[in-house]
Amino acid sequence: MLVTVSLPSGRSVDVTCSPEGLVRDLEVMVQKELGPLTLAKGDGQILDPTWSLKDAKVEDGDCITGIRQLPELTSTTTGSAFVLWCHGKPSTPITWGNAAAGDSTSVQGHLRLVDIQASLGAFAALSADGRVVTWGEERTGGDSRIFHSQLVEVKQICASSECFAAVKEDGTVLTWGQPYGTFPPGLMDNVRFVASTDTAFAAVKMDGTIRVWGDPKSGGSFCTLRGVQESQALWPKKVLGTEKAFAALLEDGRICSWGHLGFGGGARLSVCQQLFEIDDLFASGGAFAALKQGGVITWGSRTWGGNSEDVQQQLVNVETIHGSWGAFGALLADQTVVCWGSPAHGGDCSHVQAQLTDIKELRATRAAFAALKEDGSVIAWGHPRFGGDTCQVTQQLRNVYTLRGSHHAFAAIKVDGSIVTWGGDSDAIRGKL
Repeated sequence: MLVTVSLPSGRSVDVTCSPEGLVRDLEVMVQKELGPLTLAKGDGQILDPTWSLKDAKVEDGDCITGIRQLPELTSTTTGSAFVLWCHGKPSTPITWGNAAAGDSTSVQGHLRLVDIQASLGAFAALSADGRVVTWGEERTGGDSRIFHSQLVEVKQICASSECFAAVKEDGTVLTWGQPYGTFPPGLMDNVRFVASTDTAFAAVKMDGTIRVWGDPKSGGSFCTLRGVQESQALWPKKVLGTEKAFAALLEDGRICSWGHLGFGGGARLSVCQQLFEIDDLFASGGAFAALKQGGVITWGSRTWGGNSEDVQQQLVNVETIHGSWGAFGALLADQTVVCWGSPAHGGDCSHVQAQLTDIKELRATRAAFAALKEDGSVIAWGHPRFGGDTCQVTQQLRNVYTLRGSHHAFAAIKVDGSIVTWGGDSDAIRGKL
């Protein structure tokens, strides 16, 4: 029978299929032309992927509506490989770049992916049923076969530069890739979640304590956290890492940080005295930014965003902050943007400042920022190789619905369901999405 699958924009594709085939099969058949979709009948009924078309009462000549699944973009930290995937949707990830990390054959099939994390040269994908699959360079965590039978019932995955950690539903932790020392005693159970720096991990446990391991100079030791013992319950609700330091936002609104002092592992006394009643916490590669009652407090590398003195008067009514590797961008309530930090990493937006009005969304890569305006156009700045230059795709960046950012590239999802990428090795995939 012949079935038409169409997007709300009017874009459509005709497909010949069997009534005995599954709805999932139809989704896969149209994915190349329309991208990952959820299918619905004219009355709005969502079609279960496991139904047969016959059971779903799909008949010859029917027109089925495709509901676009918004994709996520993830890249290795070197920018050598990329993967475009949809959260919670049975679909085939689209990969490109490095021959090893850019080949996702191992995850081809119909996994309902909920997260993909990346190291220097490998990816780890977490599916909705708790399984983990990996691909890419073996030395950076692309080979998890030794733990294949154990990587089930996983609730979180986390990546450092050359290692992955997985937290299971029972609170135990598994790691693979390059080892960063041994687990501290008592770490292997009752873990809520894990965070990472370049070469260290921090695990938050059910009892409110934080356990760390890895390179002591990158946060793998509490030696710079004065007055706090590793057995002390801190009750963190969020933990982030720069390249070589951690910071934790505690349940009571205080901040504690540890690791390399030059990367945010400690703050000046004048800064520490302000770190209470904090609403949210953000990180760049070398600094932290805390959001407090619409204002911003920063510490860490002064070059990489740890010094916001020059723009402090502008940082009022801040709604959210995004960090590149060496800079921060703040989206204000009046829909303008303020940047600070390394100009090479997007910390200087003066040449596009006049255009940064009516901004509804802000994203960052490792060294650039992109802002989506209310009219559907996109403004970018920063390092061209990391997405700071849109000249090759300017004409395509119209009617954009939302943006995604990875380490080296941006993706714009348009209202009609098409996807535009720029930065990194986007030439390899441009025009095929």
